[in-house]
Amino acid sequence: MNFGNLISRKNLRLAWNRILTAKNVSYKNLFRHHLDAYSLEIEENLESLRTRLRDGVYKPISPVRIFSPTKSGLQRPITLLAIEDQIVLQGLANLFADKIRARRRHLEGESVYSYLLNEEDNIFFVRD
Repeated sequence: MNFGNLISRKNLRLAWNRILTAKNVSYKNLFRHHLDAYSLEIEENLESLRTRLRDGVYKPISPVRIFSPTKSGLQRPITLLAIEDQIVLQGLANLFADKIRARRRHLEGESVYSYLLNEEDNIFFVRD
């Protein structure tokens, strides 16, 4: 895996789009105002992230853990990642998916019954 591919403008932009189009609505609702604010200057923000990654000065932010009550009265822990950490991790997932896509394709529906990967440049990471 090439570090240049991770920090490419194309991969970071695709990671951002996949975060926005993910179906984890309850999680995204916790970040709605951050996503909106980051979107205002998205090209500049992604370029800044790319530069910090390239120069080796990017540092992930410690995740925040909140607890959501369940019907049983227990507390469900939810870990919240910073927006840029989400982008970097999604960028890594993009590269891993590209690496295994061809090998996995012939197993889908035969012995792999998980989500099906979309094509490389599709803003949706997995198919319905």
